[in-house]
Amino acid sequence: MNKTFLTVKLCSIFTFISFLSCCVQTNPSHKASIIGKMLTNMNSQGDLCFAPNFSTATLMNKSVEDRLKFIKLSAMQLRDNEVVKNSKIVWSIVPNIKSEYRLKDKQYICMNANYKNLEVQKKDILQSQTYTISLYGVDDNGLFNVRFNDNFKYPIQSK
Repeated sequence: MNKTFLTVKLCSIFTFISFLSCCVQTNPSHKASIIGKMLTNMNSQGDLCFAPNFSTATLMNKSVEDRLKFIKLSAMQLRDNEVVKNSKIVWSIVPNIKSEYRLKDKQYICMNANYKNLEVQKKDILQSQTYTISLYGVDDNGLFNVRFNDNFKYPIQSK
């Protein structure tokens, strides 16, 4: 084979591998996610409220509570666990198109409250059953995806 052809081929392969490596290192979706638990409670007005609990935040089973300052919220979804095949989204909230919403440790978002930088995507009446609340976003440095979840029985029982 021609030496020039082999040199060009090897350079092309090396460039492609370098490009992929760069994408994997800079794209949060190609890395492990920070996971944690959500807090669920009722506020004094009787609204169901949810917040991330940073003390439960882990990355590959190691605590990252001390390095997580806030979460850039992508979405928060409440799912109906009683649906047999796939859970159904009964409530969802996302940031407005032109805004970024930063959520700090134990900062609650309540279902019936109005937030100027957040939009409710869907809202159904809650029944007495089990639900899952999920928060999706990116850490404050934009390096890792963040996913916090909690299962709870509605209505919430007072402790």
